[in-house]
Formats: sequence, structure tokens, C-alpha cells
Amino acid sequence: MGKSSSLAAAANKLLSTALAAALLLTGPGGIAFAAPIARVNIGQTALGTVIAPAATALGQSQAATVGSMQMTFSPGLSASTLIVAQEAVIGSAAKATPSAQRPTAVLPTASAAPIQAEALPAGLSAVDRHPVIGIVNEIQRVGGQKLLNEFTGARSAQDLGAVAAALPAGAAKSNLTAFAQRLALPDGGGARLSEVFDGGAAKTDRSALPAQEAAKTSGFYHWLATARLPRPIAGLRRWAAAKAEAARPKVEKMDTERFRLKGSDVRWSPNPNYLPKKATEAKLRKKGVVGQDAALDAMRFGMELWEKGYNLIVSGPDGTGRETAVRQLLSEIAPKRATPNDLVAVTHLDNPENPVVLEMAPGEGREFKAGVEAVLENVGGSLEKVFSTGQYAQMKKKLLGSLQAAVADRQKAIERKAAKVKIKGEWGLRISVRQMSENQFGIMAEVTYQGEPLKAEEIDEKIEGKPYSKEDLMAELKAASKPLIEEYGKIMKVNMEEQAKVTAKLQQVEVQLAGQVISQLAGPVYQLASGAPSHEDQAHHDWRARQQAYWAEFEAKVAAAEIGPLRIAFTQQGQIVMVYGEKTIVTPKVFEELKAKGVIGAGETFESFVQRALAVAKPLLAEQEAIAEKISAEHAKIHENDPPLSESRKQAVAWLETFVEHLVKNYPAFVSNDSPKNPMAGDPQDSVKVSLLTDNANTQGAPVVFEKSPNFSNLFGEAEGGSQMVIMPGLAMPVKRKSPGGPVLKSGSFLKARGGYLVLDLLETLREGTYPFLMRMVRSGQATITEGGVQGIATGQGEQYKVDVKGENMVKIVFIASPMMHMMVEHNDEDFSGLFRAAAEFERSFKIAKETIQAFLSFLHTQIQYSGGKLLDMSQSAIAGVLEESAKMAGSNRKLTAQFGAVNSLLLEASHYARKASRDIVEAEDVRQAVDARSARRGSSRKHMLDLFGEGTFHVDIEGEVQGQNNGLAVVGHDFGVPSRITYEAGVRTGGRLIVSTDQDAHSTGSSFDKSVGVIQGFLKRTFGSRQAIPAEVSIEFAQQYGGIDGDSATQTMTYGVLSAYSGAKIKQGIAMTGSMDQKGNVQVIGGVNEKITGFYDVVVDMLRRQGKELNGEQGVLIPEMNVADLMLRPDIKQAVDEGKFKIWAISHVSQGVEILMDKPYSEVIRDANKYFAQIRSEAAKAGK
Repeated sequence: MGKSSSLAAAANKLLSTALAAALLLTGPGGIAFAAPIARVNIGQTALGTVIAPAATALGQSQAATVGSMQMTFSPGLSASTLIVAQEAVIGSAAKATPSAQRPTAVLPTASAAPIQAEALPAGLSAVDRHPVIGIVNEIQRVGGQKLLNEFTGARSAQDLGAVAAALPAGAAKSNLTAFAQRLALPDGGGARLSEVFDGGAAKTDRSALPAQEAAKTSGFYHWLATARLPRPIAGLRRWAAAKAEAARPKVEKMDTERFRLKGSDVRWSPNPNYLPKKATEAKLRKKGVVGQDAALDAMRFGMELWEKGYNLIVSGPDGTGRETAVRQLLSEIAPKRATPNDLVAVTHLDNPENPVVLEMAPGEGREFKAGVEAVLENVGGSLEKVFSTGQYAQMKKKLLGSLQAAVADRQKAIERKAAKVKIKGEWGLRISVRQMSENQFGIMAEVTYQGEPLKAEEIDEKIEGKPYSKEDLMAELKAASKPLIEEYGKIMKVNMEEQAKVTAKLQQVEVQLAGQVISQLAGPVYQLASGAPSHEDQAHHDWRARQQAYWAEFEAKVAAAEIGPLRIAFTQQGQIVMVYGEKTIVTPKVFEELKAKGVIGAGETFESFVQRALAVAKPLLAEQEAIAEKISAEHAKIHENDPPLSESRKQAVAWLETFVEHLVKNYPAFVSNDSPKNPMAGDPQDSVKVSLLTDNANTQGAPVVFEKSPNFSNLFGEAEGGSQMVIMPGLAMPVKRKSPGGPVLKSGSFLKARGGYLVLDLLETLREGTYPFLMRMVRSGQATITEGGVQGIATGQGEQYKVDVKGENMVKIVFIASPMMHMMVEHNDEDFSGLFRAAAEFERSFKIAKETIQAFLSFLHTQIQYSGGKLLDMSQSAIAGVLEESAKMAGSNRKLTAQFGAVNSLLLEASHYARKASRDIVEAEDVRQAVDARSARRGSSRKHMLDLFGEGTFHVDIEGEVQGQNNGLAVVGHDFGVPSRITYEAGVRTGGRLIVSTDQDAHSTGSSFDKSVGVIQGFLKRTFGSRQAIPAEVSIEFAQQYGGIDGDSATQTMTYGVLSAYSGAKIKQGIAMTGSMDQKGNVQVIGGVNEKITGFYDVVVDMLRRQGKELNGEQGVLIPEMNVADLMLRPDIKQAVDEGKFKIWAISHVSQGVEILMDKPYSEVIRDANKYFAQIRSEAAKAGK
């Protein structure tokens, strides 16, 4: 390093206190006197004054270049001889033992860049620019968590439409409605049909259909009835028509019992022979999520394929074990990957605004940070100890003492001269130095009388009565003081020059000592960063022993190298000197003193001794250099098989070099002293910042980070401390300044997952507004740390720092989401599918089979075993009850629910009731009580609805037969089905519509309902209008419906009512019905079948109970055949079905339902409807005539 005025000034400050006390020459901050300027005052305050303005630094010195931290020095004099007079140096010795060549490297920086315009939201709410974020925020604002849960749990376009209907007009409502309409298209918007539609069409068994067309009349009576006869015998035609009809062959009604379900069809019960006696006796299986094999395979694919774009989204309903599966698979896959290196952000000492990001072996990051911080913490104390104790302190004390003594001698000499001045025999002068201001000192010539100083007012008193005037006295005193002041100024100049020399010499030594102390402190950190071995092995012990032996032998030779009474010596600074005795350095002056004492011959000269000394030193110098090279070669031999430094280690070592140089260059700032501090300079330890960005010390394989709260700070971190507020003396307001060490980078979960996996909940990421920023980083492969965090983003002020996360160090995102959230984001973010090419979808349920039952039993065993006593063991009957309830949760008699969170809650509740009954094992009745209690807790609306029907507020008929009236079924509150009375009136068609819905006309229907009306019209045209227009229309009203109607599950219900209205056939009122339908009359699957059947059953039983009646077999429900597998009804309903008191029919075509509901052949109903149309046409023809 070259000359440094700042270093010299800092060193002056360090010595200022001691020197000021000794010399009375320097003021605060090491200010020294310049050339004196004289002025004259009256009295004691000042007769003659020298004003000394602030001077420049006392001198400049050469800062020592920091060498190797493993430096070994040639033998030399002790520390007490570190300062050698230049005139004593007769040559230069060999340099210090060379060390290994420092590797050069370009330091990698997290370069600061202004926040990009595209990243700037118009306020914090601008993250709503992503439509899904806007939808999520609006749903939460309007309906809270309840509506948000309905949104994420939506299974159909109809469900989404219901959520959209709850939103006020705006972008969120429009976007959600558009998405729901997209799902309603035939391809479901590209989604899985099983997830988004109410159901698909059944494949109807044509052999199970009744005759679609009735036989026509024929024969004589038919001819007579249709013959053109004169009007008077028209009655004969009517009689013939009746006879022809009676003679027409009739189609027998189908045996509709074939469509009636048995009790075993409506509820599944496990075979107890396959169940253990207790849950804890079930065989444990290997870890895994039950029934999700396809999803697990997809997850494994996404986690193992380490390529850009193959991030993973795991979707499925809550409680299906998505997170459990993610944790289990990652615990298996992540450890097999290489553990990524640590990242440490440090101050770029040449450019603090752009931190350096160093890469280190796993676990070394925290040690490196601790090591650097330890150096910063200990450097001040270590330097103070070296500077204040030991040989250097003694040397410094001796030098300062000598300087102070010389100054004192010169001060006494000038004072003696001043004391000899006598004016008029009584008056005299006293010379002193006074501080005039903060940066000025003056030489004071004070007036004395008989040796005592006087005040200004005392001069007149003393001169009174004297034979001379005051003016004459002051003129003589001024003349006498002038040479004294001038001489004192020269003395001060000499004092300054000597002070500067001492200061420079002390500073030179301190720089060298600081370099050694700091290098020693930083040695362990250098060793860590370079990956060098500990040097505590036997080879290094032997090498050090040989090194000591080499130098001991050499020192003996040097000690024996005499030149008469003198000998030569090598200083630790590489200087050759002559020494007398133990430590007396021989200068020309000392040489002459030794001649005077007779130690050296009178005819000898200093120059001749120098020549003799250099001749003796020459072979020793060569030997010293050879020893140094030998030691270096032996050390290199030990490390010849060491692997070369990696680029990252070169970078770490290169930064450490600049770190040590920085500390040496600025060492005075770390040493305590009493000099005033510049507030803008700050704490010297703030000049170096170290932060651990990624820490993989305890990581085996790839890191796995689960971020449960993905807000901006948690996910992306922030940059702090780039600027600081400081209080300046005299200023009321703090002043902002840049931090000398630049910003401190703090990483978030995204960067911490570098080279591994970051697991996030998609909904939470959207809700926190961090989704678009995350996607930007995934696309770019750069983690961005923003100054001020989210506030910096909001204001657009500050810098952003980017760290690469690419290739093997990329972050693989694992999103956990509901199926609906997955589809929503994919629909609205065109980049999503390209970034998340791996997708796994968890099923809501899995098929009942031997292996899945065994896996379920293993789950029960595991939950009980690891519950910490919260869950009690379960009996065989209790296990059966849990399995049955699991099937009910799945809405199926062929599947069990995969939502194990809900199952675990049932186990907790059943254990609670078992404990209340003082049992230590759960029995079936405890499971039933838990299930019943759940229903009771949710049952307020159910009880209210039962009262409304039972008291007649809502009117439905559950007995008898009525034309043009039936009972549809709907689900209220997601878990309770209720009947809805629908009435139909047929009449002459007056407009273009076949079906006139009063609810449509009132604008209280949804798009699915509107579509179902169109389906019915298509069915009617296919059935009746293939050759001519249908002349009749039907008006349909859903009685007592005030909240709006939507859905297509009433399609076949309305079809039966229309056919009844057209044909005059009566419908059995005890049978409710539900089912979608296509234009060909095929009945399609619907949702909520269990809730609808259960709700209608409860309404019927309650209404009959209030009338003192019981079920008698007239009541039942008509459902789509495709829904049979979904049935999991209560045990009491199963019993009623088995006993024939409550009937359930499963059909695949509307014609089958007609024969069940109207108790007559379908073909006859169609014939009767055609007869009604013929009558209308006939009457219209008559009217036309």
C-alpha cells in the first residue's frame, strides 16, 4: 500500500493526548502550530501573542503491505529495536520467508440496481393486477373465510357461479363468472370432468327401456271411426272409436321392481372377519398416503427431475394428505441430492453499495461469519493490548520521555532568559502558551512586578508615583519581549519537527504491529476459507521443528559474526546493522563515543567497519535466503497433493485479503482514544457487514423449506442498513448518511431454499400478494432482495440486489393447492403451465379393496400410536363404524374418503365420548355418538326446515296422486336436502317457447337451470315434434322459491311434470326425484344424492309423525342409476329400504321413471299427450274455419 495522509492523521490522533500533555503543542484532533503571527495586547492577558491556526498532518508514512497470514520471519533483533536510526542501517537482509502465491479471483457481487418499473405497483394493492389475486382478495373481503372456503372447495362450474353471485359487480365478479362459464363448456376448460361437472351421461341399457310408442288402433272399428260419415251419424263414429281403442293391444307396464334398490345397495358395511379385534393390532405398512399411488408417482417425478420448468403443483381437497405426502417424499428424495454451498454476503470494501456474495462449503458459512465478526470485535482490544503493554509500550514511553525531556529543557532555557529581563529594576516578563480557541494557541508574554504577574488594572496602581510613564514602560517591555517571542517560536518549530519524527517512527511500527496482529486474528478465518488443513498433523509438527532448528543454527552463526568488538545483526524489518553488546545499535555518533571510550581504535572509521560488516554479512545473507527457500520448499512438499483451490475459495480468500488490508489501513479507528469522534464516520465495526444468506450446516442433501406465511419479508427477505440516521452536534434533526459498510442482505425462504425445495400454499401466496414476484424470480433464476422490503416495492425507492439461483442451485417450487385454485391460476396465468410442468392431483377418495382397507387400518394404528395418548384404541365394532363414516364422507358405498384430517377429527371426538363413559377403548356407540353430535351441532337449520314443512309453512304433498305436480330435491346449506313442490299447467301454445318458466321470467334462475329448460324443449321436440310443431306449452313454477334457482339436477323432474301436464297422467306425490338429463331422455348423474335422499326421508318421517302416521311404502326417491355407487345412507334409512317402507329407484332413462311415477306404460303416456295435441289442432282447425 502507498502513502496515506488519512492513516497519518489517524495515528496523530492516537498520540495527541500524550504529546499534548508533554509538549503543550497540540490541541484536540492532533492540531499543531504553524508559523507564529505576533500581536500585542495590554496586561496579563497578552503582551505578545502567537496565533497558531490548524495545521496539516504531522507527517505521512508508508503503510505496511499485508503479506501471507502464514508468514514466517527470519531471525532478527527483539521488538525493542524495531525502530532503528536510518544512519545505523548499513544494508538490507533477505525478505521474509515466501509463502504460497495468493490466488486471484474476481469477487462476485450482488450488484445494486434501482427497483424495476414493472415491479412497481401503484400502491401496495397493485398486486391485484393478477386476476386470481384480485378474485381471492375480493372473495375474502365480501364473504370472509367462509366464502373463501367455498371458492377453494368448489367442485363444479355451478359452485363457482354461486360464489361469483355473492360478489358485487366488478372485475373479480366478471373474471370468476367467465371462468365458471369456461368450465361449463364441453371440455371443461381443459379440466378433469370428474372434478368440475355435476356428472356425465349414463350409458342406457336399451333392453331395460319400456316401449317408446303405443300400438295403434286397426280393424273394422278403426275404419268406421275414421270414415267420412254424414253428420247425423257422427255419434256412430265416436262409438266405433271407443270400440277400436278397446280392441287396441296394450303394452304391459314394465316390472319397475327391477329398478328398486336393496338395503345393501344404499349403505356399505365392512366384513368384520377382515377387521382386527383392536386397531393397534392392525399391521403397520410402510410410510405413504393411502390410495394416492398415481399422485405419489407424479410427485416423485416432479421432485426428482431437476430441470427448469419442472416445478411441482400438488392439488387435492384439504385433508387428503397432500402436505404429509410432500414431507414424506421430500424426506426420502432431498437427502439424495448434493447439499448446496452456503452463501455469505459481505461488504465490498472497494464498493460498499454492491455487497460481495461468497459461496462456501456447507456449514462453513456460519463459521466464516462468526470468524469475521470475532476479528472485528477483538481487533481493537488486541491492538490496544499490543500498543499499551510489553516492549513496544516501553519503547514508546522511552521515546516520549526523551522527547518531553528535550522539550522541558528548551522550555526552561527560554524561561531563564525571560527571568533575566529586568526593566526599571522591578518589571519583568513571563513566557507561556495558552489556547485561544478550539484550533488556535498563543504564546503569551505576561507582565510581572517583582516576579509576580499582574492584572491589567494593577499596572496603573504599581506605576503610580514612579519616575517614568506607563507608555515608556510598555515600550521597553515590548522591545524586550520581541526576541523572546521569536526565539520561543523557533523552539516550538523544533519541538514540532521532533514530534513529527517520533510520530512517524511510532506510526511505522504500529502499522507493522497492526499487520501482524490482524493477520494473526484472521488466520483461522483464512484457513477456513481456503480449505487448508489444520496444520496440526505430524508432517507439520516435524516441519516446524526443522524450521526452528534451521534458524537456531543460523542465529548461532550470526551471533558469532564479529567485526572486532562489534557484531552484525538482522532486524525484523530486513535491515543489517552493527551492534555493540546486547542491543546497542551502532550509529556514527555511537561509533565515535565507543572510540572515545577506547573500545574501538582511534584510527578506525565508521565507513571501514561498515565495509567489513557487509563482507561478513554477505555469505550469511545467502545462507539466510537458502534456508528460507528450503523451508518454503518443504512446506510446499507437504501440500503438493492438495487439490487446487476452487473458484469460490479463491473468491473467499481474495475478499479476506481486502478485509485484512482494510483493517490495517484503518487500524487507528479501532483503537480507543479520547479524541472527539466525527459522527459521520460512525462505528468502525460498521464498515464491514457480514450476513449469512443460506446456512446448510445441518442440512443433509437438498434444503427443504416450508413457508407457512409467505409474505414479502418472509419469502424474499430485505436489504437493511444501506443508509443510517445520525445526530450531528448543533443540529436538531438527524442527518442521513450512507452506511460505510453498505447494506446488510437478509435472505427469505426463497433464497434459503437455493439448491432445494420451497413448499408453499398457493392460496396463501396469492392472498399475500407475493405470487407475481415469486413467478418473476422463478422465470429469471434470480433471487431478488429489495431495500426496504415491501415498503421499497411500494414506494419504488431503494435498490434491488440479485443472487443467481440457477442450474443445480435453482429453487424448485412445490405448490399445495385445491383443484379449483390450480385450474384458476392455470387459466389466468399463461406462464404457469410452462413453469409447473409437473402436477399431481390427490383424489378425494379411493376404492374399497383388501389392500386399501389394510392401509386404512394401518393409518388408524399409526394415529393412535403417535397421538401421545390423545386417541384411545378402538374395538372391532368401532373400527367398522369409522370405516362406514369414512365411506359416508366419500359420498360412496364403493370408496373411502382420502381426507384423513376429517377422519382424525372423528377419532378424537370418539375418544372423548369413550372417556366420558369411563372406557379405555372406543366402542361403536362412541363413534355413533360423535357422528350424531356433529349432526346436532350443524342441525339448527335442519330442525328449522323440518318445522317449516311439518307445520305447513312450506307445502308439499307426500301422499296421493296429482296431475301436473311433483317434488324435486335440492340441497340447502351443503348438507341438508329438502323437497320443492313444482307445478305444471299445459295450454295452447301462444309463443315460441314450449316451456314457460315463471322463475325465468322473474329473472331468478341461473345459467345451468336455463340450460336444463332448453334440454327439456329438445326432448319434447324429439318425442313429439319431429313432423309437426307441438301446439301446446307448459307453464312451470317452483312453489315458494324466493332465493333463486340454478343447477340442472331438476331436469328429469321437470320432464315428468311436463309429460303429466300434457297427458293427464297423475304423479305419485310420495316419490321425490332428482337427476340431470340429456335431450334423448338419458338420465345423468347429479351431486348431493345422499343429502337429498336423507333430507326428503327426514321431512317425510317428520310430517307423517305429526299426523300420527308412519312410512307405508308410498314414499321414496327416484335417482340416476349412475349415482348408486355414491349412496352411503344412514343405518335407519337402510333399514327402511330393506323393509320396503321407503323405496329408492335407480333409473337410466326418463321412460323408466314415467312408469314408476305414473303407474302406466310410458308409451301410453306419450299416446295420451299426442291425443291432447291432436285435440288442440282439431279445435284450432275448427276455429280456423
